[in-house]
Amino acid sequence: MRILVFGRSGQLSCALGQCVLPPECGMERVGRERADVVDASQVQDVVDDYVPDIIINTAAFTNVDLAESNKNQAYGVNCDGAANVARAAAEHGCPIIHVSTDFVFSGDAHEPYRETDAVSPVNVYGASKEAGERAVRDLAPAHAIVRTSWLYSAAEGNFVTAIVRNLSKSQTISVVDDQVGSPTYASDLAKTLIEMAKQLVQGQEKHYGTFHAANTGSVSRYRFAGEIQASMILKMGASWPGASCEIAPILSSQRNDPAMRPAFSSLNCDKLHMAYDIALPDWRESLKNCLAELGDTTA
Repeated sequence: MRILVFGRSGQLSCALGQCVLPPECGMERVGRERADVVDASQVQDVVDDYVPDIIINTAAFTNVDLAESNKNQAYGVNCDGAANVARAAAEHGCPIIHVSTDFVFSGDAHEPYRETDAVSPVNVYGASKEAGERAVRDLAPAHAIVRTSWLYSAAEGNFVTAIVRNLSKSQTISVVDDQVGSPTYASDLAKTLIEMAKQLVQGQEKHYGTFHAANTGSVSRYRFAGEIQASMILKMGASWPGASCEIAPILSSQRNDPAMRPAFSSLNCDKLHMAYDIALPDWRESLKNCLAELGDTTA
């Protein structure tokens, strides 16, 4: 099986690159320097050159706040880019896995969102990703759209590493307590996508459609930060500088972020389990696995 991944530097693509593949599997991860997804001809050239059995599209404009003032760029990557990759997959005759987000939902629900729930994004990022979903559905019949949430890894540039860094350098930090979601470890999601790819290549129609893939359970960002601190203390000991930092709960309205966030965006992943027999671990277990990858963060 030959897997072609669009997107190379993001934490999910990097996690895919770290997956141990069976001997019969190969993977090529393609970054913007080789094929910018907004350029249809570059996308098609890469597909023609690699001749994949399946394509995974992780390329995305993911800066939620920056998307508010860069709407054209966000839509260019998240919608037009998704369309280009989906079109190339369909013309080549291979399935596509397209990664999307919980931010396609409004956040008004009180139970984890199912795939059949109505979408209603509250920010440009979510709207551009929802438009990308529609493009993939329209252009590539053999598709699996995978919505995930609150993605993090041991690499810099996500909520977990930011909290660890801020805890170790501050006496008090403030974290919103009115946003609830399903934190998802990039390594777990990468392994899920590889397993989905194996099954999709077999061509069973039950594997097509939209699926939710996130670590099990829900938590507010404030309580997630508290769990990060507690886990780091277990790892580093009470002498770790972040052990004495106070975490203060605040409301989203107190932050004045450019983009709104869904108040509740936990995902129900039953459909993934029924179709693929895949269930991601509990978020607490996966958080510990992620933090175990971090080096000495006492500096």
